[in-house]
Amino acid sequence: MEALDHIGIVVNSSEEILLWEKLLGRSPFHVEERLEEGIKSYLFQVGSTRIELIQQDIERESKLPFLGENKEKIHHVAFYVEELSKECERLKEIGFIPLCDNPYSTSLGMEGMAFLPAGESKFVIEIVSFSNKKFT
Repeated sequence: MEALDHIGIVVNSSEEILLWEKLLGRSPFHVEERLEEGIKSYLFQVGSTRIELIQQDIERESKLPFLGENKEKIHHVAFYVEELSKECERLKEIGFIPLCDNPYSTSLGMEGMAFLPAGESKFVIEIVSFSNKKFT
């Protein structure tokens, strides 16, 4: 893993997003409504790292694993990797369980995969890479 890419935090309301804007002194640089996942994502740049606030759509059931019962919490930590396919294989070999069959794309031109550690932990690890590096 090359670097920390972002931390995903579940929030319950638009008011909490405004609180983060005040805390960080800026608006999100990217907002993405992901209808298929039942969420809206707000990305803030903080130094070389990003914070992703994840707000569930109360009208739709979220398909993201372990969002929970609308409680604020850290949902995932994402790491940037140069070669997504190699890191996916490495994580599988050491016992991490993929949460999807294939990489997914983001509107920021990246692709990613999410994993759970084996055992009781429900902390999601996401790895991301730029899409121009083809997954095989």
